[in-house]
Parts: sequence; C-alpha cells; structure tokens
Amino acid sequence: SINNYYGADPEEVKRLKQELNLKNRTIETLLNTIDTQQIPNSERTKTFKQLAEKYQQLQQRLSEYETHPKTQEKVQQALENGQLDKAEKLLEQANEKDKQFIKQRQKAIAERTFNLAEISELKFDYVTALQRYQEVTLLDPENLSAWQQLAKLSQKIGASQDALRAWQQLQQYAEKQEQLRWQAIGQMGEADILAIQGKSKLSMDKYQQAHQWLIQQLKSDPNNSDWQRDLSVSYERIGDMHKANGDGDKALSSYQDALAIRETLAKRDPNNSDWQRDLMVSYVKMSDVFPNKKITYLQKALDILIRQKQANHLYPEDHWIIDELKKRLSHASSEGKNND
Repeated sequence: SINNYYGADPEEVKRLKQELNLKNRTIETLLNTIDTQQIPNSERTKTFKQLAEKYQQLQQRLSEYETHPKTQEKVQQALENGQLDKAEKLLEQANEKDKQFIKQRQKAIAERTFNLAEISELKFDYVTALQRYQEVTLLDPENLSAWQQLAKLSQKIGASQDALRAWQQLQQYAEKQEQLRWQAIGQMGEADILAIQGKSKLSMDKYQQAHQWLIQQLKSDPNNSDWQRDLSVSYERIGDMHKANGDGDKALSSYQDALAIRETLAKRDPNNSDWQRDLMVSYVKMSDVFPNKKITYLQKALDILIRQKQANHLYPEDHWIIDELKKRLSHASSEGKNND
C-alpha cells in the first residue's frame, strides 16, 4: 500500500493505479518526485495524473523495440564468384535496403531519444527534455508527436517563438503525411500563440482553417470521440475570438455548437472526468453570452463540479471554481438576470 500521498488526492491516485495498471513502487517514485520538485499542493493531483499517463505511454513504447538483420551477405557471395553483373545488381538492391535500414535505425534512435525526453519531463528537467525533443526532430522530422511535445514544452516555459516554430513545423510534416487531424492540432496551437500576441485576425483565420480540417476528418469516422472533442475545442476557440471582437451573436452560435458536442460526449461516458470538465466550461461560457439563461447555465456548471467533488473526481486546483460559480449565481440573482 502507499504510505504517503504527498498532498495528492488518494482516491484519484488509486483510480489511476487501477486504470493504468501502475505498481506501488512506480506511484511512490512519481509522488516523491512531485514532492521533491515542491509542486504546490493544489496542483499535485493533476501533476501526478500527467506523469502517470506519460509513464504508461513510455512503458508501452519500450515494448516495441525491434532489431534488423544485415542485408549485404548475398552481394559478397556474388562478388566472390566473379559474377560482376549479378554483383552490381545485388549491390544496388543491397544499397537500397541499407538506405531503408539506416532510415529505420534513425527512427528507432529517435524513438529512444523521445523516451529519454519524456523521462526528463518526469524529472521536471525541462532544459534536457527540450534538447532531446529537438534531437528527435532532427533524427526523424516526420515524428509529429515530437513536434507537438516540443511546442507544448516551449510554450510551457514561456518560449513562445520557439513554440510557434514547432507548431508550424508540425503542420508542414502533417500536410506531407496527409494527416488532417495533426494539421488541425498544429494550426490551433499556432492560433493560440497568435491570439496571445494580439494578432486576432490571423489567429481567427487559423482557428477556422483547423475547424474545417476537423470537420473533414470526422467524415471518415463520425463517431470518433477524440475527433469530436477536438472539434468542440475549435468551436470554443472561435467563439472566444468572436466574443473578444464584440460579436456576441456569433460567439453564442459557436459556443452552442461546442456545447452540443460536449453534452453528447458527457452522456456517452459520464465517468470521463475530462469530458465532464469540458461540459462545465461550456456552460460557463454560455452564461457569459446568454444573459436570459445566465443562472440556468451557471447552475448546471456548478452541479457538475459538485457531482465530481462527491465522486472524488474533482482536481484540488479546481475546487475554487465552486466558490466562484456560487458568487456569480448570487450576483446574477440579485440583478434579476434570469428571464426564463
């Protein structure tokens, strides 16, 4: 059993242990790492979840290592027999195989370096993690996950221009591979940074392009929950931009589209904490642009948080939102804004 949870929520840790099939020693190591890094208590449960998921992904990749046989034995034999034409043809074939072998080995080394980068992140050594993700992109530029992690980590430490370049590179390689969803992910990542930089028109264009890609992607698998969730995020981002530009009607329309998707996902899997949180966020955003139903939406958002708290699925860092929503409800009631 675990003797010390170091401020993380024991119930959430136990749930993740079962879900991710974690050993007690692994859990203790991750919790001790979080404590050593002096992560604020309010963020320890969320941080543990992130580290635990990253650890499980790392374990899965380590089981996929392969070896490759040599490819030039037949060429050597032909040369020894004096069959020059045959040797030449075999050598050409062997040379092509070697090229493919080298490319595969580079990809294998890139995968190992990616694993090392994730270990660095587990240790909160972001400088080394960045260097290793960069090395992966040099060894295997087509590794889309490496570009994504490089962008996210750069953004996390405040290196916005490096993050911007990584998001742009992700899009370029995703386009070459005809990976529409990855193009959309890179496009929205770039748009997020442009929005922060105050480039609202360019940011909106990027969000809308990503949105169209996601719609196109969903046509091939309309019931894909991950893609549906991505589409809801694009609706939300577009709504945020409309709201920032003072266009309340368009913001409302986008928020309604995001809400419809999230209500469907939340009903599909009521135990998915992330989808419940997404739904809560949608209700809050609806309350901002739909005055006549402000109280209704705030109450729905509050109900979700209370249910999550009662089920021990609410992250400690989200507890403050309950008090905030209660304040908003009280303020809205006093102003008589609920005209249902």
